[in-house]
Order: sequence, then structure tokens, then C-alpha cells
Amino acid sequence: INPATLAFLQKYDDYPKTYVDKILDKVRSAQEVWAKTSVKERAQLMGLLGDALLAKKSKLASLSSQEMGKLMPEAEAEVEK
Repeated sequence: INPATLAFLQKYDDYPKTYVDKILDKVRSAQEVWAKTSVKERAQLMGLLGDALLAKKSKLASLSSQEMGKLMPEAEAEVEK
């Protein structure tokens, strides 16, 4: 629901606990790999992530505006952080 307009945006299905548990196991495994990654490599990867987010700034800002009721300039600034 868009908090500014109260318009219904989308409904999401619930996931069974077993599915969520499998996802959380994958997350824990990924975190173990991340913990062993050098600071230099992490910085490079975070830079790439930042570039990817900026490439989708308009779409991400639009979603933020719809889902959180932010004005577009505020939403765009949030993506740029």
C-alpha cells in the first residue's frame, strides 16, 4: 500500500517455513565466504554494487516513492547514498 495515496500496489505470497529456512542456510553460507574475503576485494565488490544501484536509480527511486511515500527527489537522494 502506498502510504501517500493508500493505493494497493501488490500482494506477495507467504513462503513455507522450510523454504525460508533453506534461504537462511544459503545466507549463512554466503556470509562465511564474505567473512573470508579481503577488505580490498570487498571494497571492489561494493563499488560494483554502488554502480549497479546508480544505473537503476530511477526505477529504485520510483519504488521507494510508491512503497514509502517519499517524494522523488528524496527517493533519488536515498539511492545515491
